Amino acid sequence: MKDFSISLYISPEVKFKLGIINQFNELILSFLKPRFYGIGVEYLFIGLNCMNQRSLKILKLRKPKYIGPPKIIKMPGLEDRVLEKAIEYEFIVDYAEIMNADDDKVIGIIKSNLINSITAIDVLKIPDFDKEKFKKDFIECVSQIQI
Repeated sequence: MKDFSISLYISPEVKFKLGIINQFNELILSFLKPRFYGIGVEYLFIGLNCMNQRSLKILKLRKPKYIGPPKIIKMPGLEDRVLEKAIEYEFIVDYAEIMNADDDKVIGIIKSNLINSITAIDVLKIPDFDKEKFKKDFIECVSQIQI
């Protein structure tokens, strides 16, 4: 796997609770990068949504998707990016649970939600990719994270 990233879609007041996401990104990528699951997937992008109730009302989760052939991603103000062989999905973390948790519990909540979220890829048809081996390794990796 070439790259892995958890992107945050959060209410501003949650930011200080979720600052550890960069550490998750680094640890998960270092675990997955040397492993081979087939030529069908090189990138995994996960969106973590944690918003207050008012913001959550307008949120619509995007469905999991697989981008096979190269696709140009246009982002205002940024250079166009070519993306291929990528999985993207999102999940929601309970806002109140995060806000009421101490730092150790936040880590546990994130780990639990990441592990549960990986089933989102079950609905995707991905050629040349050992989905079951990947999910097993992903769960093992996230379970072992110590921050």
